[in-house]
Amino acid sequence: MKLQLFKKKPKGKNALLNELLTQTEVNLANNYKDEAQRNLRAFREAFEKLSAEGGLDEKQQAFYAEKLSVLSGKMDHFTHADQKPYWTKE
Repeated sequence: MKLQLFKKKPKGKNALLNELLTQTEVNLANNYKDEAQRNLRAFREAFEKLSAEGGLDEKQQAFYAEKLSVLSGKMDHFTHADQKPYWTKE
């Protein structure tokens, strides 16, 4: 259980999706590639599940779909496999 004394729940937002979105953005900003990819997959799965079950209204779907699209674009080819060692010349 998290102790949140002074935090207010964001109005019109989904707590689970916000948590996953925050984790993804933090790991992306800190260059934690594998963890950011895992968080993005979890975010996508939760978003699709909530959308299919009717757990999100139209405004929320549009908001989170846009966030998913932007993050997916940023994280395309965002893996350690694409990172070249500094000692190679290519």
